[in-house]
Amino acid sequence: MVSQERVYPDSTVDTREEWGANYKILNSTHFAWGRETKNGEEVLAGGGRYEYHPERNIYVEHIEYHSSPGFQDVTLRFEAKVKGDRWIHVGDLGSYKLREVWERVDPQEAEQETVANSPVGNDDR
Repeated sequence: MVSQERVYPDSTVDTREEWGANYKILNSTHFAWGRETKNGEEVLAGGGRYEYHPERNIYVEHIEYHSSPGFQDVTLRFEAKVKGDRWIHVGDLGSYKLREVWERVDPQEAEQETVANSPVGNDDR
């Protein structure tokens, strides 16, 4: 994730400083995402089915599981667009709009970075 903001009628809150790495994985029908706080004390994760309608700039998540039970079985609708390797979506989430920018990650580069930063030795690779 490149950025995430909560947009209220009278203010905008940038949440990047609260969280560490944040990843979303999509296949042709489902998504999963996870992140943890920078201090490692809290982890959030969820996933489910999604619909993407690029011709209408609409992305819809049907959340089937979530670490916060209040989000389970919730459907979220976003205005969405892709610009190069960036995916931008904005949608209503209760009292605010959630604005997120995600960036496509090269799977091979991500694996190399994970192995290089792993506290476990990589001698058996």
